[in-house]
Amino acid sequence: MYITYNSTRFNDTEYHDNKNPCILLNAIVQHIKSRVVEDSILTGSEAQEFMGECDHLLSLSPKVALSVADYKSTALQKAADLSQENLTKETNVLIKRVSELVATTKELANELLKEEEKQEKKSSVEKTVQWNTKDRPLLVKKTREYAQTESDVILPRINDLSFYYQLDEAFNQHSVKLVREFMSEECYWFWVANFGYATMESSWDQFINGYELLYGTLDPHVMKSMEQLLCQDNKVSVARLIIATRKHSNQFPFTKNIGSSSLSTTSVAPETKDQMSEEKRMQLTEMAMELVEKFSDVKMGNHLVSIYSWYRGYDKKDKKAMRERANEWAELIKERRKILGENKKELLQVKHEEAERIDQARRAVYFFYEQFVTIWRVGEVTREILKSVDFPGKGRMRDFLNYVAPLDQANFYVIIGGSKGKDDEKKDYRPKLYDFMEMYLTILEQQSKEHKEHTTSQ
Repeated sequence: MYITYNSTRFNDTEYHDNKNPCILLNAIVQHIKSRVVEDSILTGSEAQEFMGECDHLLSLSPKVALSVADYKSTALQKAADLSQENLTKETNVLIKRVSELVATTKELANELLKEEEKQEKKSSVEKTVQWNTKDRPLLVKKTREYAQTESDVILPRINDLSFYYQLDEAFNQHSVKLVREFMSEECYWFWVANFGYATMESSWDQFINGYELLYGTLDPHVMKSMEQLLCQDNKVSVARLIIATRKHSNQFPFTKNIGSSSLSTTSVAPETKDQMSEEKRMQLTEMAMELVEKFSDVKMGNHLVSIYSWYRGYDKKDKKAMRERANEWAELIKERRKILGENKKELLQVKHEEAERIDQARRAVYFFYEQFVTIWRVGEVTREILKSVDFPGKGRMRDFLNYVAPLDQANFYVIIGGSKGKDDEKKDYRPKLYDFMEMYLTILEQQSKEHKEHTTSQ
């Protein structure tokens, strides 16, 4: 006969949450798991108290089921492949599984208690020794192994479901900052750089344009898989993005095998930096460090000096003045080419040779940053290496945008004679490399800003 539950070991009011029933389920499993480790619960009054606890835990199941029935999802409505019905069904399956864990553990503990009581009535020394040295340890082991094994199976499933309940609650706040805990660093900063903090949904075109700008042109099949995974009514919501990345082991940017999984409860685990071979890691490290060293050599330094010298006395924040100065350089290049074309080298002046040095420097610096983007896009390892040495750094990136970009625009309009596209007369010409650097700079600046805000608030 079991005693009435009066233990203070488990206070369910601490864990009851109408917005997330998984909190209570998790607490119940953790309680059972930790309690069976204690040898005392399998003897005498402690065993009776433990079984009383089990009765109390079993009485909580209907309450959890009721809260699930009343729950209405917000975030899952933004993820069409998941439904309120599926969430409720999965939760109820786990409620049943947790109840079975508690009931079976109770039965095993009761079996042990009954055998213990039988041994107390027996006077045979031989049987007492066998009980204490063989039979009892086996029953204790059986009870513990069951509770441990079953708990290890149930807890990950509870955590998976808890994620959706937590996400729902967070999305009622309408700020990407408040759902940051559900996003990888890369995913979070990608969204902030492209759409800001307050925007929780973007068009598919905006999303994929920003994605390809940062991570490179996608294979059509990969893009199609991403669209099917992320897009609903031509929109990409933060909720859907979070759920999708979670199903792909929080890998962002997505791997090429993205098409092998949908929004299901089974995660795809692509190769991560932790799984990468040491040889491959070393190759990527060498590649990244060679780029850093290249920027530090004398030749690159001379190229930068040539460009900076041309703009001496100009305010780099004055876009119009910088553009006009770049156009002056372009006119000198045109003059030089015309003189050489007419075979009149004697007419060349120092300013023409200076313009030529600047042209060589423009090409070299542009090519260098193209290499940087290529290596940055290789993967997580190279991105982390470059970030750890603060390369190229926000200052150099701003200089590239302020000093070199006007030269490239002048080259296009003045030297080549290009014009604005017919589709967008207002859009100025600029190679996509500069758009990448601008977005990456935005990410770094936002990271610095958030870090400063966090430090100030401490």
